Amino acid sequence: MSSFNELEVPASVAAGAWLSCESLTDMYVTIGGTFVATLQVQYTVRGDANASNIGSALTAAGAVQIPMRAKKIRINTTAYTSGAPWAVLSSEG
Repeated sequence: MSSFNELEVPASVAAGAWLSCESLTDMYVTIGGTFVATLQVQYTVRGDANASNIGSALTAAGAVQIPMRAKKIRINTTAYTSGAPWAVLSSEG
């Protein structure tokens, strides 16, 4: 059964709220919308604030696979000019 969870995407240079994902499998974050921004998908394996980047930052719509060991994920907006980006975590677990 698939599940979908929205992630907070700050419309300024800031990190979004953490979203728990430790009970999920086959996870992907999909980024969409029309925007001029740089978005970095991040995760933590310890469940604390120690964030690690997943791949390269995105400046356009795309998808990122989440490592199975992730306990929480978030979107870190590292540059923002305009627009309304959105992000969704999808999984099979």
